[in-house]
Amino acid sequence: MIFYVVIFIALGLAAVLLVMQQRLRKLTVTLQNMRLGDRSDRIRLVSSQPVLRELYEEIENVLLRLRQVQEQNVTNDLTRKQLISNMSHDLRTPLTSIMGYVEALESEASLSVEQRAAHLAIVSKKCRSLHRLLEDFFQLAKLEAGDDLLVIKKVNLSELIRQTFLLHYREISDLRLTPILDLTEHDIMAWADEDAVVRVLTNLLSNSLKYGGDGNEIGIHIHAEPDKVWVELWDNGRGIPHEQQADIFERLYTLEKSRNQHYQGTGIGLTIVKKLVELQGGAVSVQSDPFKKTIFSFSLPRAS
Repeated sequence: MIFYVVIFIALGLAAVLLVMQQRLRKLTVTLQNMRLGDRSDRIRLVSSQPVLRELYEEIENVLLRLRQVQEQNVTNDLTRKQLISNMSHDLRTPLTSIMGYVEALESEASLSVEQRAAHLAIVSKKCRSLHRLLEDFFQLAKLEAGDDLLVIKKVNLSELIRQTFLLHYREISDLRLTPILDLTEHDIMAWADEDAVVRVLTNLLSNSLKYGGDGNEIGIHIHAEPDKVWVELWDNGRGIPHEQQADIFERLYTLEKSRNQHYQGTGIGLTIVKKLVELQGGAVSVQSDPFKKTIFSFSLPRAS
């Protein structure tokens, strides 16, 4: 009797092992297919064995994470290609213009002194534009590589705002915009990196000039809370459609072609703004009612 029981148990174990072997072989084939690029295949839970169920679930979790990484890699690759394409176009345009004016200065002896001065002024403007483009690409590369080390200290935020608007007064005047600085009676201090704050203000102001030049006003407002300072830069130009506001800070995201072609950009200026503000412990947002008011807001920790 005992002999038959032993035989029965042995046969049962052999059957279980055979089923497990078959399922493990099927699992191996499925994994091989996935490794070769077959994304249609999935691991299906068909076992009543707890050990196999746990194994299947864990493998499925790992494969899900791998698929997410693969998809992210595809997205990153497309973004890199788009970045290179944008960079090539944005660098080639001012370079072509610079080369044309320099060639004219070299070959056309009949140019008057006034004409030569005008050509040189255009070359100078294009060189500054080219320099800004290179600075944006370089800044983004450093931020994404984690190489941009900020020096946080107490800075006079009110004074940085005044200086930034003064440096861009020519551009504001050329677009016939009325600048409105709504600052407090006493200067407001913040904990921040001075160069990073200037870059944030400059990028936001340039963006308002690019997309807000259809309006007639551009302004900035600053107010302090107990633990943070808020800066709001606004314009009353064409603004940003509501459905596009959620993506405005994404890398390489751009709106439709601006009417102000002089201020066409690469689509990374606002990405730099977001990264720099967050690195300084702040936040950034946008609200836009086209042709009424578009407000870019950012915060920084307040310093007493």
